[in-house]
Amino acid sequence: MIREGFYYDEDSFYLEDAYYEDCETDESGQYSGKFMLCVDKTTGPVCAIRKGTRVICNNAFHSDGKLRKVIIPESVVAIADDAFNHCQGIEVENHSKYFSIVNNMLIDNDEHKVLGYFGMDDEVEIPDGIEQFGQTFSNTTIKKITIPTSVKEIEYLAFSDCENLQTVVLPNTIERIGNGAFEECRNLRDIVIPDSVKTIGNEAFAVCCSLQEITIPATIEKIGDNPISMHTSENYLFIREKYRGGKNYFKSAVRHNIRTKSHSERFVTQDNMLIDTFEKRLISYFGDEDFVCIPNSIKTIGNEAFAYSTIKQITIPDSVTRIGDDAFVYTQLQEINNPDSVEEIGGTAFAACFSLKKVKLPKSLKRIASLTFEMCKSLQEINLPDTVEIIDYLAFSGCKTLKRLTIPISTYHIGERAFEFCDAIELEIKSDQFHIKNNILEDEYRTIAYIGNDVHIIIPNNIHIILPYTFAHASMQRVTIPDTVVRICRGAFFGCQQLEEVLFGHKDIDICDYVFGNCPSLKRIIVPKGSKGKFKKVFPKCEISTSNTKTN
Repeated sequence: MIREGFYYDEDSFYLEDAYYEDCETDESGQYSGKFMLCVDKTTGPVCAIRKGTRVICNNAFHSDGKLRKVIIPESVVAIADDAFNHCQGIEVENHSKYFSIVNNMLIDNDEHKVLGYFGMDDEVEIPDGIEQFGQTFSNTTIKKITIPTSVKEIEYLAFSDCENLQTVVLPNTIERIGNGAFEECRNLRDIVIPDSVKTIGNEAFAVCCSLQEITIPATIEKIGDNPISMHTSENYLFIREKYRGGKNYFKSAVRHNIRTKSHSERFVTQDNMLIDTFEKRLISYFGDEDFVCIPNSIKTIGNEAFAYSTIKQITIPDSVTRIGDDAFVYTQLQEINNPDSVEEIGGTAFAACFSLKKVKLPKSLKRIASLTFEMCKSLQEINLPDTVEIIDYLAFSGCKTLKRLTIPISTYHIGERAFEFCDAIELEIKSDQFHIKNNILEDEYRTIAYIGNDVHIIIPNNIHIILPYTFAHASMQRVTIPDTVVRICRGAFFGCQQLEEVLFGHKDIDICDYVFGNCPSLKRIIVPKGSKGKFKKVFPKCEISTSNTKTN
């Protein structure tokens, strides 16, 4: 890939950025010479690329809204795949023999590849002989596209965010539809997967809200995770944002079910489930029932298999050994009974299940993965088996009604923010790796979580490091930090709205970014003698005073 960066000046490749000093060339050195790394933002509506430029790099013209015309000089020998992404509507004048403009498309003559689309047509026909087009048409306004027989693969995110796209004509030479190829094509109604296709990638048709039916041809050899998902990974971040703002609903996450038919012996449909019979994997669910019974043949519930569905109750057979990432995220499940056969539950598996009240975990489970139960605001009953060794990052964050949890004797790692926003939780510690002092969950020398409602928090004097977001959003008014603490990590006290005063014991303490971000009431900082100047730089708006009292 040709690297991205900044526009070169007259004497060098770039502007004041040493990271790009050694621009890449191929073995023959054909790219040695001047690189255009990024359009000069002071350039007007016309950019005449300087003569002598040999390479136009990735994202050179990305999102430059003022640009109306680009002139490519004859010296250019290479243009990166993403150089002209999101440049629909501009004019390109080409003077290089290595490229040509056909039907508003910039084409690499040697590689038979489309590098940019600049037209505003409703219907586009890619010229015969073209073999690749990358993400050239992503986020464009086209309504219909016809792909020639010279193309064998619809690449990663090829037509993503083409919200006007309604019809795609695929030739009988396509062998692979890549990950997210038609993601967020919300008006796509007409597409036939040809018999030549062997692979359909992850979320290939994610959030194709107008697509009513899709047929899996007999030739298919591989199907990725939830190809007809009604969400993308970005949706979950929006749900989290809404939830933390006091809202539980994100309209883009509403699931639209695409009827799925299959002519394949390996990939079959059963009770609105798409199943890989070779791997015994449940790929996706496309029904709207409240109750689902998973077939006894299934060993793996795939990533995102039931994500954003309407199910309220599910029966998981004891043949299942793995539940994939995001498998039940944002469903209406009220209770989940995981059989003891389950050995692994993936990250975010039950996150944002707002109605989930009771969970039974398998006896042999060793890890509560990251975000597994995040935002399960109604969760009241869950027991961790004695085998659990790891409770990962944000595992129970936002479980506001969870009142009691026992940390098993075998647990040796608890990740950052594992119990964030667990306002009512009481922890019982059986593991000798952790302790609770002053309502602070800690290991030998680091804070992990705060589970109290104290007005004044006193950090224990065995603590050396305050981990990220340990006290974020807590309601205290005052904090005392002893001289044993040498580092406070990012966001440790972020969002403590009522925090007014902090007393520091160590004059050379390392305070990372956003430690006290969004703490509007913070007014007074008390520091060791002789350190007012240093702390004034960190807290320019606060009153800084000194204390002769040693905090330990």
